[in-house]
Amino acid sequence: MKDQCENAGFIDSVHKIKLSLAAMAEGSVQDVSSLKTELRNIEESILVESYKFKFLQVTKARSSYVDHPALLGNAVATAFPSSIPDMKEAGNCLAAECNTAAVFHLMRVVEWGLRALCADVGLIRLRSKTKAGKVRYTPISFTDWEHMLNQLQGRVDSKVNRIRRGKLKQTAQEFYYPALQDIRSIRDAWRNHVMHTRRDYGTEEANAVLAHVQRLMATLASRVSE
Repeated sequence: MKDQCENAGFIDSVHKIKLSLAAMAEGSVQDVSSLKTELRNIEESILVESYKFKFLQVTKARSSYVDHPALLGNAVATAFPSSIPDMKEAGNCLAAECNTAAVFHLMRVVEWGLRALCADVGLIRLRSKTKAGKVRYTPISFTDWEHMLNQLQGRVDSKVNRIRRGKLKQTAQEFYYPALQDIRSIRDAWRNHVMHTRRDYGTEEANAVLAHVQRLMATLASRVSE
């Protein structure tokens, strides 16, 4: 009980439990009646302290989302460990019905997949030119989706075109091109709007985004990783 109260932040109740334990150790609690009194006092302390807090009720349908580190599946968590904090936050936001916040964190999960896809084709820095005409290279972690996707397309085309016609080429085409299209669709449908405060989302919409992101990240995890 003391550990549970400490975890919940019930400081006054922890003190009361410690005093009761000390009284028991000293022999002050010598019979069942005294023990019942101590337990009743502890119970009252917990009840009084609970009024200082606000509690959130999570529906049964969303209870499994709470503190879930592999919200999009174990394969995704294994392939993209950096996305785990955002998956966990997305799940907690869904459980709390903070749907717009959940969509925000799901977009961050997709970015981890996008970066891994870039690295898979050797795109770890983006090439650009300054106004003075000098070439500048920027790590993909410091660039936006638009520039990543623009340069990623050429890298994917180059990689696929180098593969001889046959099953391997077909497999590559079936993986890379739908993935690129999916990420572009996510950018245009949700990412840009939620990042720039142009849109709020309800339960059904957040569920739809979750399902879409889950499919994409599972597909990416089947072939690429951090």
